[in-house]
Amino acid sequence: MPTKLKKNPISIFVSSTYKDLSAYRNEVEQKLISMEQAYKGMEYFGSSSTTPLEVCKQKLSECKLMVLLIGVSYGSIEPKSGKSFTEIEYDYAEELSIPILCYFADTSSSNLEIPFDAVDTTNKGKLDAFKEKIRADHLVSEFTTTEDLGAKVLHDVPAELEKLSYLSTSESKKAVTTDISVDILIQGANLFEKFWLRPQKLAGKLVPLRLRINKKLSGWKVKDELIRSIGLTVGDTVSTEVSIQLGAGLIDDDGDTDLFADGEAADWLIDQIQATGSVEGCIIDCYVRFVYSRAPVGGGNKMVNKASLVLANGIGFVGVDKNYAITRQSEMQLGIPMT
Repeated sequence: MPTKLKKNPISIFVSSTYKDLSAYRNEVEQKLISMEQAYKGMEYFGSSSTTPLEVCKQKLSECKLMVLLIGVSYGSIEPKSGKSFTEIEYDYAEELSIPILCYFADTSSSNLEIPFDAVDTTNKGKLDAFKEKIRADHLVSEFTTTEDLGAKVLHDVPAELEKLSYLSTSESKKAVTTDISVDILIQGANLFEKFWLRPQKLAGKLVPLRLRINKKLSGWKVKDELIRSIGLTVGDTVSTEVSIQLGAGLIDDDGDTDLFADGEAADWLIDQIQATGSVEGCIIDCYVRFVYSRAPVGGGNKMVNKASLVLANGIGFVGVDKNYAITRQSEMQLGIPMT
């Protein structure tokens, strides 16, 4: 199926040791450029008054995806932690909930083109432990040649960005239409209920829904890690809580679901609310993407799997649930917190 990329490139951080994998880094760079995505790598960081570690973390925090290449070297070690810069970058991407595509050099292959003097025998134990840590949390692909790695990146990156709503397939574009019947919205609501019960199965699916907005919008105070975990833009994302209308009743109809939007979708959502002069109780029809990701909760560093919705396209304003709006206004006057 042909895939159309959005015009704005997505920053993708490529992490690896250099001496053993420079040719492979170059191959990944060329493939990302061919997909009109932005390559971020240490060779382009330039001079800085801050430490290399601080620069790496800063650049990584600006990215939405990491491509991790592991060869035959553990790499340069940061003195304070005793870890290689590559492992520190990996740990920091995990901390930020940035998705990671992991590729290991197949050292059993005779086609692997790595300089003999790049083999790191001193830190083999650390390298093996690092690889085991990666395998424990990620599905790993092995590569044998630059062409082999390039083909895997061309396949995997679009699929990963599709999960994060950075790509729109021709099928999705064709599906997005303002001519939506109630029957189709009911089908979407029924599909949402299945997603809510089994989110992993339906994550990434684009679905039309009728939503009631239950809460005023939140903006920059939403946690950066949460925004990154769903593939949206920090500083350009709004969120609210919604209830899905027209469902079959498999789940608690009073439950609130998080809805996120950035870019043009956020513009549309704000415009609909401003035009009605009401937030709580505002009902809209729209396309959303089901998202199931690791996200931070509470004030600590606890991470949980979270099911939520990302607004993809607006269809139209339906009306205001006046009973809900009146109820919410009464609760606010009585000081009853929104649940």
